[in-house]
Amino acid sequence: MKQLTRKYTKIMRILYFIAIGVLFITSCNTNSQETIAKPEVVTEESDNNIPAKHKVKVLEVVQTSSYSYLKVSENSKDFWIAVGRVDAQIDDIYYYSAGLEMTNFHSKELDRVFETVYFVDGVSKTQTNDVTQSSYTSTAKTNATELDANLKIEAVEGGLTIAEIYKNGDKYADQKILVRGKVVKVNKKIMDRNWIHIQDGTSDEGLYDLTITSQEIVEVGDIVTFEGVVGINRKFGSGYSYGLIIEKAVVK
Repeated sequence: MKQLTRKYTKIMRILYFIAIGVLFITSCNTNSQETIAKPEVVTEESDNNIPAKHKVKVLEVVQTSSYSYLKVSENSKDFWIAVGRVDAQIDDIYYYSAGLEMTNFHSKELDRVFETVYFVDGVSKTQTNDVTQSSYTSTAKTNATELDANLKIEAVEGGLTIAEIYKNGDKYADQKILVRGKVVKVNKKIMDRNWIHIQDGTSDEGLYDLTITSQEIVEVGDIVTFEGVVGINRKFGSGYSYGLIIEKAVVK
């Protein structure tokens, strides 16, 4: 009788440990499935590039010949945005998608430095996608500098003006082109390249500032001829997205 009791106890212990093992394995599988099933969090700067909608109230309006600088409020936070000139009034409500952040931006026309200003594609008074936009679908296709109305730089032989590039961007996509202009802004060594803005005095539908990426070293005020590849709707991450840009440019 004692032997049977011992055997029964031993069997029960074995069954107990087997049950514990099964529960442990089941628990691990469940946790693994829950981890895999977690939805991806999509942010404004994610690779999915889903534009976030902003609703802002205008607190202050500063007009220039090309831009409207609007001090706005959103969720109790005040900041500046810049958009192609609009007839904005204090207390107006506007909607817009993501903008390109510029720090320590100097407005020559205003002789004023904005510590931070967001250049947006366009604004709308209704919460729709029908904002005033240009030809390309980038969140950063707005001019990043003000127009130099005194510039009149002719295209080099075999080259294109900035207006021609913007007007026929799709035609020149992924092709090498020549463009000549005055350097109006340089951001050095961002994502292992220099970001150069040039103007030549021409524009297409209000677009006159051409962004160029290059390893070349140039300075503001230089008149330079670049040869580079036309990129359409390029996304670089970290908020850098361009409807039209000249890449891998070299000085000719």
